[in-house]
Amino acid sequence: MANEEMKDMLGSLLEDLAAQQRDMATLQQRLAAVTASANSTDDLVTAWVNTQGIVIALKFHPDAVDRAGGLENLGRYIIEAIQQAAQNASAQVQEITAPMQARVDGMPQMSDLFPGIPDAKDFIPEPVSPSLAPPDAPERDATTKLPPEGEHYEEVEDLSPPQTGPVDRSW
Repeated sequence: MANEEMKDMLGSLLEDLAAQQRDMATLQQRLAAVTASANSTDDLVTAWVNTQGIVIALKFHPDAVDRAGGLENLGRYIIEAIQQAAQNASAQVQEITAPMQARVDGMPQMSDLFPGIPDAKDFIPEPVSPSLAPPDAPERDATTKLPPEGEHYEEVEDLSPPQTGPVDRSW
């Protein structure tokens, strides 16, 4: 009885994987076509990015330099527009990939097939949001970051074989 259930579960899993493979090509084409844009404060700058947040176009208001108070201040508006456009692109990517993610989440996990075995997703760390701070910001100084509490390692066991004589040490 358990063998038949396993066969059915594996058959269903293989069907789901085949459907996902067919849908993936369409999904990739849709993602490749996505662009997002955003305007800075006062519409001084408009930025367009692709799904990876890479800038593909910038447009400046004719009076952008004067209205920003000079070229040095214009950089803030450029960054603002690019970051917002990247967030908009990320939202579009999540919207497009949500059905596929829901399908993956609904598939049987390794622990469903083999009780006691951890699932692959248990080994994937949670993504960390990248900082939007400028390069010289204090939060980017790696020397000020301490390891999380609870992570402390002591007394590492030496698993090397014992060395008993001069010949053992020389090889």
